[in-house]
Amino acid sequence: MAAEDLFPDVEIGQTIGMVDEQSIPCVVGAGGVTKGYFVGISDLDSFPPTVVAAGAAASLGAAMQTGVEGDTVDVLVEGVMKMVAGGAFIAGDTVKSDATHRPITGGIYADGGGKSLQKAGELGDEVLIWVGAK
Repeated sequence: MAAEDLFPDVEIGQTIGMVDEQSIPCVVGAGGVTKGYFVGISDLDSFPPTVVAAGAAASLGAAMQTGVEGDTVDVLVEGVMKMVAGGAFIAGDTVKSDATHRPITGGIYADGGGKSLQKAGELGDEVLIWVGAK
């Protein structure tokens, strides 16, 4: 059963001011990034950091804007964001990025990701994720 959208007026990738948000500006690497999806660092020797779509790798946070290679986007590293679930999980689950950059259950601290603040009943549910929560 699909999860109820608790914030229908909030778009994917928009933050919900439930906690003090922390974001950092990053340069978009090859392949671009999508607002509301997890991103990971691609090059630790650049500043600002270069980010790419996270895939199943550890994430830095979630993109706050969509961008193509060379753009600068803000990355939410701590805060609550509306995201598209990559599968079903329960409220309170630790989440990580799946291969398509969406939250799925099973994350650990080293994966980045965050915590689900509500259940996702199925793939594609729009849910609140506390990005960066341990």
